[in-house]
Amino acid sequence: MKLNPRRRELAVYPNRFEVASRFSDLDTQWHVNNVRLLEYYQEARILFHRRLCDEFDFDLDKVGRLLVAHMSVDYLQEIRYPGIVTLGIGILRVGNSSYTLGAGMFQEERCAGLAMTVLVNAGKDGPARLPAEFVTILRKKQLPDDAP
Repeated sequence: MKLNPRRRELAVYPNRFEVASRFSDLDTQWHVNNVRLLEYYQEARILFHRRLCDEFDFDLDKVGRLLVAHMSVDYLQEIRYPGIVTLGIGILRVGNSSYTLGAGMFQEERCAGLAMTVLVNAGKDGPARLPAEFVTILRKKQLPDDAP
């Protein structure tokens, strides 16, 4: 993934969530394990969707089945225990049947990682068009033009 320097700034993300690092997340080098960090991104993704539904009074069941089609992660710094990890998240791109989330992971004011996740709306016969109302909501949470 090409790294945009603006994505390393927490302020560019329209939504932020905090996750506490856990002792059980540590690897043999006493850093939070890279696989566990994927769980932090997943937690932020789920919280992001729940917040969208609450904020815009939208029922996510109207969309269908959202499936992760692709995810890429760049590990930039180590995450330490104990500590709070802040995840910023916003929309990078909206398509007809899919959209891309951009997330940044921050600890103690430093960017420790960047992730990109493509979600596809799955119908019974394959990809399905995203509902227009949902597309409008997603666009309200897009990252600034100079941040993707």
